[in-house]
Amino acid sequence: IMRIMTKTSLSVGFFLLLCLALVSTAVGKTADKNYKEAAAGDVEAFVQKNKGKVIVVNVFATWCSPCVTETPDFVKIRSTYPEDGVAMLAVSIDEDKQAVLNFIKEQKISYPVYRVGEDFTTKYKIDSVPQTYIHDRSGKLYKHIDGMTTFEELQENIEHLLASSPEPGNM
Repeated sequence: IMRIMTKTSLSVGFFLLLCLALVSTAVGKTADKNYKEAAAGDVEAFVQKNKGKVIVVNVFATWCSPCVTETPDFVKIRSTYPEDGVAMLAVSIDEDKQAVLNFIKEQKISYPVYRVGEDFTTKYKIDSVPQTYIHDRSGKLYKHIDGMTTFEELQENIEHLLASSPEPGNM
């Protein structure tokens, strides 16, 4: 009987480890799927590609306390508005790729995250984070928020743009 229990215990233990490895891999794949090494031009291309939607671009760093505090509000915005109406992009200025991948996983970020270099921070004169840029449906910058924002502030701006700005082509 002891031999049977040992084999059964080993089998159960192996099965649990296998399940844990599969879940861990799936979560890692989600983080990788949303992650991109990018340049300033990639951010501009994202805005151009998403004309017709309200576009929210958040510049952050994983080591920035206000950025960490506001990220759940961006995640909540993503789950509140359909992707065909609101496009979201997070832009990390972190040097450490793994820190960004871990942050995506920990914060459950389900929208694109670009990690940029100095070309971006120089071109857009980013000297502090967080910074949030909200674009109307035509791609024009509607609002720049210098510093931390909240779900309510984001929602108010998005609702205003969804209600007031017609989709391009319907003007």
